[in-house]
Amino acid sequence: MYEVVEISPNESSPELNAFTEALRDSNLCFKASALEGMGVRSYEELSTAVGRAMTTCATCGLPLKDHFKRVYISDDVGHMVSEDWMLTKLAYTLVLLNCSPSHQTIGQFQIELIRNFIEKQ
Repeated sequence: MYEVVEISPNESSPELNAFTEALRDSNLCFKASALEGMGVRSYEELSTAVGRAMTTCATCGLPLKDHFKRVYISDDVGHMVSEDWMLTKLAYTLVLLNCSPSHQTIGQFQIELIRNFIEKQ
């Protein structure tokens, strides 16, 4: 039988903190910037959708650090650094739901998600 042991942040070591962060990061499998290929036209539009998704998680008591991580992507050709977000599947879906439905691919995704939800009821 296993016993669950909770460790408060004051009691944990840097190694344990790094391990915990690595476990949390292993669930961050989606890049917000991938939505640009689905019709999101600007970084501002994407940022708005990410912000709304974060508000949803925060309102529901979900820790943001478990679902969202700001990352920076380096472009070696143009020598530019751009901001992106690594997301869990839940966060990615929330971002998709908060994108403008005026994009055909995004609108189709939103309709399909709702249809799947209704069919399971």
